[in-house]
Amino acid sequence: MRSLGYFYRYFLLFPAFGAFVVSSLFALAFIARLPAFDAMNEALFDQYQVLQPRAFDPNGVVRIVNIDEPSLKEFGQWPWPRTYVSELVDRIGSAGAAAIAFDIAFAEPDRTSPERVRQSWLQYSERFGAAPTPNSQAFVDMLSIENLPDHDELAADTFSRYPVVLGAFLTSFENPGALRPSAGVSAQGSDVRDRLTQFEGAVVNIENISTSAAGVGSVSLSPAEGEVVRRVPMLSILNDAIIPAMAVEALRVAQGAGSYVLRATDASGEFDASSAAEVSSMRVGALVVPLDGDGSIRVKFAGHQPQRFISATEVLSKTQLSPALANEFLGRIVLIGTSAAGLRDLVGTPVDNVVAGVEVHAEIIEQIVEQDFLTRPDWAWDTEFILLVILCVTSCILQARQSQATALVFALAAIGAAFYGSWYSFRELDTLLSPVGPALALGSTHLVGTAFSFFDAERSKREITRQFEHFVAPEVIRDIIEDPEKQLTPGGDRRELSVLFLDVVNFSSHTETMEPEETVEFLNTLLDPLTEAVLRNQGTVDKYIGDSIMAFWNAPRETPNKENLAIKTAIECLEAVKSVNLHYRARGYPEIEICVGINTGYCSVGNIGSTRRLSYSCVGDPVNLASRIEGLTRQYKVPILIGETTAEAADDFSCVEIDLVSVKGRHQVERILAVVGSAEIGDTEAFFELDYNFGAGRDAYMRQEWDDAEGYFTKCANLDQLGLFDPKPTARLFLERVASYRREPPDAIWDGVFTATRK
Repeated sequence: MRSLGYFYRYFLLFPAFGAFVVSSLFALAFIARLPAFDAMNEALFDQYQVLQPRAFDPNGVVRIVNIDEPSLKEFGQWPWPRTYVSELVDRIGSAGAAAIAFDIAFAEPDRTSPERVRQSWLQYSERFGAAPTPNSQAFVDMLSIENLPDHDELAADTFSRYPVVLGAFLTSFENPGALRPSAGVSAQGSDVRDRLTQFEGAVVNIENISTSAAGVGSVSLSPAEGEVVRRVPMLSILNDAIIPAMAVEALRVAQGAGSYVLRATDASGEFDASSAAEVSSMRVGALVVPLDGDGSIRVKFAGHQPQRFISATEVLSKTQLSPALANEFLGRIVLIGTSAAGLRDLVGTPVDNVVAGVEVHAEIIEQIVEQDFLTRPDWAWDTEFILLVILCVTSCILQARQSQATALVFALAAIGAAFYGSWYSFRELDTLLSPVGPALALGSTHLVGTAFSFFDAERSKREITRQFEHFVAPEVIRDIIEDPEKQLTPGGDRRELSVLFLDVVNFSSHTETMEPEETVEFLNTLLDPLTEAVLRNQGTVDKYIGDSIMAFWNAPRETPNKENLAIKTAIECLEAVKSVNLHYRARGYPEIEICVGINTGYCSVGNIGSTRRLSYSCVGDPVNLASRIEGLTRQYKVPILIGETTAEAADDFSCVEIDLVSVKGRHQVERILAVVGSAEIGDTEAFFELDYNFGAGRDAYMRQEWDDAEGYFTKCANLDQLGLFDPKPTARLFLERVASYRREPPDAIWDGVFTATRK
């Protein structure tokens, strides 16, 4: 149990330990690559794109023919007859488009084709009572419908004459549709097919239209429901075939390239053989596209740009294209898609809450042509992990040194630098490095360490309060708690203290008739107001010794006015005794008196005692002298005696020099003074008369001029009490000494010092 206590004290309450535990947990979570980190990283990268989207070139390579709401209102609901689509392609192709790509799949035959209309009419004519006879006009009209061209054939013929790229929807569920890629894929490096996004099925175009196109590509953006589109597969796997995305297929067709070149990470020979090869990049004609390891491109968004869009109504509403409109298509890749809400081709991106899916494909083509990419290199995660470890270890070291302020400054500076570095790498290098993991780990490490420090500080406060609450005033405890290093020096401190000893005169004779319980009650009743006086005046109660009190000033809290406060406390104790006497007088107890000795000097103060029990106390010669001075009060018949050092600094009080003494166990001579009262008393005529006569008597006494000494002390013996000092008994003491020295003169080496032979 004792070892557990040490563990709790030195580890659980040690800030660095808590910080280390949190750092370790974050490191393990980072190694496990928890999805939460990816989500936070992506959210940060989204904000970067919002703050600085890709620059949009209004003269860029892409235009979008939009089947928008006005187009549906003008030409009817979707799907349109393939004649409309054929006309759309014919006009765009005739204007010189480099490629025409559909973000649409023609998965079913056109229901508006003449043959389909005829079959539908014949199927339902009898049911609706409108069966045509061979001679009826309706029958003649139906025969003429048979001679009209099939819309799908017409569309296929039109598509075959232009660089058309069809779209197909790849699905995660099996679908009987077969999708044949229009171009092959050659590989550099290892076979990385298993790294590409896998699909189970596809929604494909009808056969005659499919075979007429120059290319076919996937239009699947593959986000989960409600997910923001950030990355789009550029190459996918369907039935062991590599299917390109519609964006890169349009670029291939526009350049007239015959195939793709897929490059793996081990193609350069600089690959770490300890890990599996991944996709590195692909080449489309003259363009190189850096890819993530699974064959996806991270889209660098410019955001929704109305300049990309041309309404289908503008293309079809007139008999031919205007020169300006034709120029918009010349040499460009033209995407045909829809932004109509009812057609459900709307997605979210980092910079737009809702945008037409076809515009994402346009963004991809633009950044490939402009070679403006966002990359998250394969070493990014390792770099972030190393940064996490360095920051957390540094924080733990700082907290182990109890440098909480330094640790806070370091944490704030490091987190700020990490975020700035991440932003700089995005803005200037187009590289995605996330500070989220390291920042969260460092912030949590510091917070936990701070929390441990807080609890440890609270524990220290409780310990300080427990140790001092009975010995010093509450405001002193607050000062110690605020700055314990200043107020409490570990192992003790050398300070100048004013030490007070207070004792009850003839305590034993007062309590000899009391029962033990009564004695305890009496002591508690007496010591309580005396202790309050000490605490009220910023003193520290060192100990109780039976009926005595030892107290000191200037520790643990520094008290510049210590001498005056000690004397003030002594005077208040004398007043407190009067109240105690009134309380016990009614019970027939004799009145008590107290005497106080005060001395000032340098002492050693701190926690003193054994390994099993410590107490905050002070030791040193000034302490012993204060005790001896308190003992001298009985001989000189004064309530308060103070040492010379105390008197010199006690400018709030008036004092009278009493004697030069050498106390028991000490050879050094000490000048002792009696406290008369406040400084104002020193300005009175009565004090002047008292001080003059007593001083003159002392001078004559020291010179062994006994007659003069006797005269002055006799005058003092006839003076009334002034303040706290009654000169009569003290003067009579000196008169007795004078008489004794007359009978037996002192030695020739006598210096007038009184040697006290008892405490």
